[in-house]
Amino acid sequence: MKDNLLVKYIGCDERVVIPNSITHIGRFAFHNCSEITSIVIPESVKQLQSNPFLNLSNDFTIYCYRDSYIMRYAIDNSLSYAIIDI
Repeated sequence: MKDNLLVKYIGCDERVVIPNSITHIGRFAFHNCSEITSIVIPESVKQLQSNPFLNLSNDFTIYCYRDSYIMRYAIDNSLSYAIIDI
């Protein structure tokens, strides 16, 4: 992480939870992290650089809030998503 930007995810977790302090996710941040099956993204994230989820597992799901930037991004990019209920 650099400031409020998640530059590159390093790990091998199946479930990733992005902290609320993150506002941007960098280009190719999760590139080739095939072990990831779910990413929980808070409402604080307002920008995704190009292809942050490139080459993830075909069955990964983004967990996001209704009407959030991330929900719109998932819809626009035909990514699987689920709404986080509060």
